[in-house]
Amino acid sequence: MLAERGVSLVVDDEGDVELFEMPGWSLIYWPDGLCAHDQRLAEALSAKSGALVSSCNLYDDDLWEHALYRNGVELNRYRSVPDYHGDERKPAKLLDVWGGKPAVIAEAFGIDVSAIERYFEPEPPMDDEQEGWQVVDEPIDMDELNAKAYPDDEVEKSSPHLFTEFWRKVGITLPSLTTDPSYRFRLGKGYGRKLLSNRS
Repeated sequence: MLAERGVSLVVDDEGDVELFEMPGWSLIYWPDGLCAHDQRLAEALSAKSGALVSSCNLYDDDLWEHALYRNGVELNRYRSVPDYHGDERKPAKLLDVWGGKPAVIAEAFGIDVSAIERYFEPEPPMDDEQEGWQVVDEPIDMDELNAKAYPDDEVEKSSPHLFTEFWRKVGITLPSLTTDPSYRFRLGKGYGRKLLSNRS
């Protein structure tokens, strides 16, 4: 049974799908192999359940992605480093696709946008004149690197684990490491190939 308020999804690095019934939310940990499909799964789950589905994905501990769906309709898509995967679209287009819409997210969760907007400030995409990594002959600003989006956050703004602070602000609680899942099941062999072969 899915929680009344909604469903939140995150990808783990094990082989099982685990479902945790948390206050107001059902939290699903997908196996690592599904990380490329988490948004499609979130969309389908939202369409079937009618629930608000918030999906977060970490990629190589370098960035985080968030997608939000209600009734199968995408409300928001965000990537903390929009051009990370070598996307060659113009910076304005990248931000249009991956920049996130804090006001839309806040409305969906019924909270004030000022409580979450700082979580959705992506690194700016490289402009047309830049290619690859830039060598900067200046010291790293540790204060900036260790800065928090909000004073009560525990995770630095530069961390890909920033999504945990965002979820905390909207009322999604992560289970402790010692919490057993409410349900656990293993996907059948070849699930990755099946997903790839059924892409629309």
